Amino acid sequence: MLKAPKLFKDENGAGFLLVIFALFVMLGVGGLVVDMGIAYKTKGEMRKAANAAVLSGVQKISVNDASVTKVVHYILKAHNEEDSLTSLKIEANVEKNVAVNLKKEVSTNVLLFCHIVKNKVTVTLKKDVPLYFMRIFGVNSTPVEVTSSAVREPVTEMGKVIPLGVQLGTKLTVGTEYLLKGDMLSPGWFGFLLIDGNKNPHDLSDLINSGYDGQIKVNDVIGRVPGEKAAAGKDITARKALIIIYEVINSSKKDSIRVKGFAYCNIRTDGKKLFYGTFIKRADDSPMTGKIDDALLYKIRLME
Repeated sequence: MLKAPKLFKDENGAGFLLVIFALFVMLGVGGLVVDMGIAYKTKGEMRKAANAAVLSGVQKISVNDASVTKVVHYILKAHNEEDSLTSLKIEANVEKNVAVNLKKEVSTNVLLFCHIVKNKVTVTLKKDVPLYFMRIFGVNSTPVEVTSSAVREPVTEMGKVIPLGVQLGTKLTVGTEYLLKGDMLSPGWFGFLLIDGNKNPHDLSDLINSGYDGQIKVNDVIGRVPGEKAAAGKDITARKALIIIYEVINSSKKDSIRVKGFAYCNIRTDGKKLFYGTFIKRADDSPMTGKIDDALLYKIRLME
């Protein structure tokens, strides 16, 4: 029979208890990692589905809300996430003025109001992800939620632009041919645009055939090439070209314009001074309303 002092000092089996405790901790950590990994993987799949849904939906935003909703549900169903949809927000042609401080001098602040138009689709997905290890502690699932937004906005900078354009607001039908450059009654009555400093007919012909190598940005101010330059259309090859959508800065002088956007059209010429353009529909299948604004190039992007 062991005496009491010796019993308390006996350490036989202590290592076994430590091993059991370590295994329990390792299993716990491993189970928690597995549960969190499942939740993380599910969130990633939901994020992909939400991104695909908003990117597809925002392309239909100029049609109507029903078309956007239909596309969003179609994409989510394809990703097995339709039942996870908790919110669909459609912001079509949201207009607002944003005040921006421009500091010209140290002591002077100039307040500028910028007019902004945004087309935006936002989707929120949420569902409960089943857990396994955490059930030991009475937690059977964890909620996972993702929100994704996409906007459609006009392209703000383009290369390979040709020195022709039409005035913003001109009523045009995509797929119909119009006189771009000819007389005062044509949509392109402003004449050739001075986008690279070349003024002679030969340089203009090269520019129209190949496009400007530099970048043209929205809100750039561009002058007009003086004179008719009737011979500029002599060696023009019919092709698809990128033109400028503009607004006239001074309607009385008609000597400069401000770039407002870009559009593609198929151009041809009579071989002299008349230039024609057939406007091309955007990449999406939104119906045209008859205004040149609907032929503008747009970009689709996810919002951070």
